[in-house]
Amino acid sequence: MSQEDLRFLDRMNTYVKVQDSHYQLPLPFNGDPKMPNNRLMAEQRAESLKRKFGRNTIFKEEYTLFMNAMLKCGHAELVPKEEEEIQAGIGWYIPHHGVRHPKKGGLRVVFDCSASYQGTSLNSELLKGPNLTNSLIGVLLRFCHGNVAILADVEKMYYQVKIPPDHVDFLRFLWWEDGNTSQPLKEYRMTVHILGATSSASCASYALRRTAEDHKVSFSADAVNNLFVDDLLKSMDTETNAIQLYKELKALCAAGSFNLTKWSSNSRAVLAHIPEDLGEAEEAIVKFCQNQGFSQEMASLRNGRNVSRKSTIFKLDSFLDRGILRVGSRLSRMAMPEEQKHPAILPKRHFISELLLRHIHQQGDPPADGRLGKERGERGGQVEDRIGRRGEEKEEEEGKEERRGGGKGEGEERRGEERRRGGEERRGTEERRGEERRGERGEERRGEERRGEEREIQHTVHSATNERLRRQEVMQYVTGIHQQVMVFVFCTG
Repeated sequence: MSQEDLRFLDRMNTYVKVQDSHYQLPLPFNGDPKMPNNRLMAEQRAESLKRKFGRNTIFKEEYTLFMNAMLKCGHAELVPKEEEEIQAGIGWYIPHHGVRHPKKGGLRVVFDCSASYQGTSLNSELLKGPNLTNSLIGVLLRFCHGNVAILADVEKMYYQVKIPPDHVDFLRFLWWEDGNTSQPLKEYRMTVHILGATSSASCASYALRRTAEDHKVSFSADAVNNLFVDDLLKSMDTETNAIQLYKELKALCAAGSFNLTKWSSNSRAVLAHIPEDLGEAEEAIVKFCQNQGFSQEMASLRNGRNVSRKSTIFKLDSFLDRGILRVGSRLSRMAMPEEQKHPAILPKRHFISELLLRHIHQQGDPPADGRLGKERGERGGQVEDRIGRRGEEKEEEEGKEERRGGGKGEGEERRGEERRRGGEERRGTEERRGEERRGERGEERRGEERRGEEREIQHTVHSATNERLRRQEVMQYVTGIHQQVMVFVFCTG
């Protein structure tokens, strides 16, 4: 370990505190900092960001949401009017910009601590600190030890470590209140260690290790030893031991205000004890599915453009909500939950969509009291009665036609005999044969019409009944399974 690393650890051990259940660690400066006033550079970067907002409204909305969430959580604060004037050498303005992971989606604001002004940057004045994470080889060897694997991640690890009040002015930044770029810039400052500072990784790892050391008496050695890294990767011999480790790690992390999230395991019994991650897992699956099926549409919306008219979701007035593609304002005025008014859109032919539909049909059962079968039976009986009545009416009409045809045939025979007596025997015979052919064609036509009407009645009633019942079943299943998580729309293109 180098001398700089030893100085880093000595400074952490000397000034570490617990403030509001969070560990508070100073910025590890390499000596006494003497920083120039770089507000002009921060203003120029803010103007560049403002121009980008003008070109991309979706980017601006996501950026504003991130900043508002950061302020709401207390990770940043507005600088009071009486403290806006920075004393010489003890303040620094950090430019910031938005980045997006190509697979994860969602915007994240990153602070540019390497930005230089007059040959100085914040990172150049900080000690990086030692690598306090466990070696990759050791982690993998321990992971192969047992049969039941569990994985987890510390949520917003850097933001759980506080900055002492005498160092917050080194983490100032400029921003518009509520993202309103028509208003003057205001001064804010971070109250936690930030992503982008060269020392943040070591400070966060130190705080996590300190949490384990300070509470090792109350927890098992397994839990303490596995809390020395931000990404938990562990395997246990039995499901019972894995569940016990999960509970202990959650409680141990909570003691230092860290939250373990994104749990995963090869055991369903273990996953059944982690209900809080189901919503996050479903959102991740939906984003993965949409990024594959609607990559062009989502790219257009992120860049502030409309969806192409050739797209299968063009008529859905789609929009992005925290990186999830949703249906637009077709039900915006309805008094119903937001996720039902604006359901997520899934591509029709994606395997996730097929699995979801298969799950819905496999999990859903008909009503226990047999109402569905009873209703279908009643509908079928009504169809048969209507067909029977139609058949009786047709038979009566055919009988009348036959009687009228019989009388007409007798008259023709008498006239034929008279014509035969008068030398018209051949013409009478032709007329009689023509009448018989017309009668046969009429009978065939009436029979075809009767069969067509019967088929039409059957098809109409059957289709209407099945369609209504099918919709009732599907809506019942979807509502039962997803009403507390998320509602989906399957694109038919």
